[in-house]
Amino acid sequence: MSFRFELASVLRIRQSLEDHEERVLGRISFEIAQNATAIEQNADELTAAGLLASQQIASASPAAELHDAYARIAALRAQGMALAEHRSKLILLRMEQIKIYEIAHRNRRMLTDLYDQRRTIYDAKLARLEQAGMDDAFNARLHRR
Repeated sequence: MSFRFELASVLRIRQSLEDHEERVLGRISFEIAQNATAIEQNADELTAAGLLASQQIASASPAAELHDAYARIAALRAQGMALAEHRSKLILLRMEQIKIYEIAHRNRRMLTDLYDQRRTIYDAKLARLEQAGMDDAFNARLHRR
């Protein structure tokens, strides 16, 4: 008589769902990290472009070069704003995904706890049956003498 958990297939499905939601959360976190790196790079490029524009003003460079430098600064600022907006959306998405993951984890944990509880009861019953068998064997031997 082996242990059989009636809800084993449901537990496997819930574990699979929890794993999926955890992977999605990991992907979102990875995207946030990539976005943070892109924001840092954008800030560095913006600083460099600002320095270049300052040098061009000081060195009396042609107006076309100065115009290009300011156009680059404007483009970098726009890109920085877009990156910041995307980061905000990713953070909201991560917060939503955390809630979804917590629900999946709670649902799986509930079945795991039920499994553990039933397994403990089964093991206790099995131990009692084994002990009863050993007691019967001992009593049978004792009465033979």
